[in-house]
Amino acid sequence: MRLEAGLRRTAELFDIWNPASGTPEQIAAAVEQINAVRPTDRPPIGVIHRLFTEPPFIVPGVEPLTLDGLAEAVGRARDAGFCHVIIDTSFTTEVESPQDWIDFPARLAPLLDTN
Repeated sequence: MRLEAGLRRTAELFDIWNPASGTPEQIAAAVEQINAVRPTDRPPIGVIHRLFTEPPFIVPGVEPLTLDGLAEAVGRARDAGFCHVIIDTSFTTEVESPQDWIDFPARLAPLLDTN
């Protein structure tokens, strides 16, 4: 199987993969390819999936995720077998004050209970 160089290096050298983008389904397909070429003495690759409360760049038709949308995305990552999910708030436009930053984690707390 031929993989692009970055995925080949990931398969050979690392035990955790933190892809820059992709849906859980796209990432899971790449994980299958990565695991197919991993050395036999290495465990399957683990995945850290990064979700953004708002995309870091403007993508036509892509809206910021609601809390329900984030919960669905966390569930899809769990169902794909990913080991960790990061909710990245770096690009959110909802934060306008220091108090907003203080309050933001409480708003996202329900995601911790996503089954």
